[in-house]
Amino acid sequence: MNYGTSGCCKCLYIMQKSSVQMAGGKCPDCGGDTISLSHTPKSWNTLTDEQKQAVIEKAFQKVQKAQDPTASPEDEYPITTTDSFENKEIEKYLGTVSGTDIYLVGGVLGGGLANQEKLFGTAFTAAKSRMLEKARLRGGNAVVGMSLSVTPAATNNVFVIVTGTAVKLKDKT
Repeated sequence: MNYGTSGCCKCLYIMQKSSVQMAGGKCPDCGGDTISLSHTPKSWNTLTDEQKQAVIEKAFQKVQKAQDPTASPEDEYPITTTDSFENKEIEKYLGTVSGTDIYLVGGVLGGGLANQEKLFGTAFTAAKSRMLEKARLRGGNAVVGMSLSVTPAATNNVFVIVTGTAVKLKDKT
């Protein structure tokens, strides 16, 4: 959840987002780069400097991972078609989640198997991302029992639908 606060990666100063926007994305105190945080100013003030730095570094890593074209949402939120993960224990089941996308068979550029695989892959990835976002919003950190359905929607359109169960995983002890 975003509380409208940002933190400076240089001086650890926390501020309202409106202050950051007025300062062009830089810290008004030291001019350092800022990053959106999920802390209220009150909760931020209870953290040690080491904890603040760790929070900011984690936020920067998330931004960098999101900008990495080779990164997959499954790097952070794993998905399996089975009912469990190796070396993990399901702490809580959070309900069914799904994600959908649609693609045009043949695409704009026409056929070819390689093009169809790319179009399907893009739609499949988008559907999984939507499913994972729903799992995250329920408090989950993984999805078990994922299934895939590919359904004709209309002439030359296909729905890609993924469903699974959102779960909260923890390491086995």
